[in-house]
Amino acid sequence: MLKSKFNKLLCGMLAVGMLMSTTTIGVSAIGEANVLPNGTIILENSDFDKVFSYKGDNVEEYNREMDKYLESLLIKNTAKGENKIASKSNSNSFMASSSRSQTHEISDFAIKYTDDLDMSTKFKYTITNDLVSTSEISGYSRASSSGIYGYKPDTISLTDQFTFVGVSVSVDAGGPGWSTSGESAVWSKQKADVASLTHYYEGVTCTGYDLYIKQITTGEFEVGTRTYSIIASDSTAV
Repeated sequence: MLKSKFNKLLCGMLAVGMLMSTTTIGVSAIGEANVLPNGTIILENSDFDKVFSYKGDNVEEYNREMDKYLESLLIKNTAKGENKIASKSNSNSFMASSSRSQTHEISDFAIKYTDDLDMSTKFKYTITNDLVSTSEISGYSRASSSGIYGYKPDTISLTDQFTFVGVSVSVDAGGPGWSTSGESAVWSKQKADVASLTHYYEGVTCTGYDLYIKQITTGEFEVGTRTYSIIASDSTAV
């Protein structure tokens, strides 16, 4: 039924794959069209939109299933970054003789409890570095809330900010919604009447020497006249 509905509404452009109570679909860049069923989340990234659909109303279960899907994407795109770095190294005699790629995994999680809501922010990403000058980043972040009787914030905002410190730094970020300036890359989005907001990304690239990379992910939750900011942050030298 879901497949026939997708085929009818999106003119056969969707490929549906069922996994337990979830559906993951590769979608061409159609934007966040209202024709998608309720509960469907579009994951933005540099290649094409990806869709995750959860059939149910349990926020904790939704987050677990979403994490499984995001982890599979992260493994796939980390391998893609490693292959890209290896290909670049093989084409450069100096790099081939003096370096091999290495991969760092960075993550953080922060949570705040109130009488009405549990609110959390998390991120996880990998950095693949050629040990000379180029770093490729893939990852995901999420701002999520869980309230009694389905209570949720009026709006959720999610912001990812990367800062790169080093010598001769240049930054590029693929995918919709990113802005770059000097030694930083920032992505931000806000949605109303949702319990969770997720960002999946790949193709964040930095070139430079003696690099230090920091990510700050901020989830902002507006609840009536109150605004709660939950910040997750971590950094590493590469």
